[in-house]
Amino acid sequence: PYENRSIFESLDIGWQLLRIFPKELLKRIPESMLAEFYPRESRAQGEAAAGRKAH
Repeated sequence: PYENRSIFESLDIGWQLLRIFPKELLKRIPESMLAEFYPRESRAQGEAAAGRKAH
């Protein structure tokens, strides 16, 4: 039932879920947090993309 993952992996999952919604609907999240984290890829997606570029 539980996954063994780091806090950073958990945060990546949380941001992936938040990205489902338009930024304009996320009114309870400070604009500075949205500006920093909303547009980012998740760490797993970024590593996978980097791996594809290396081959």
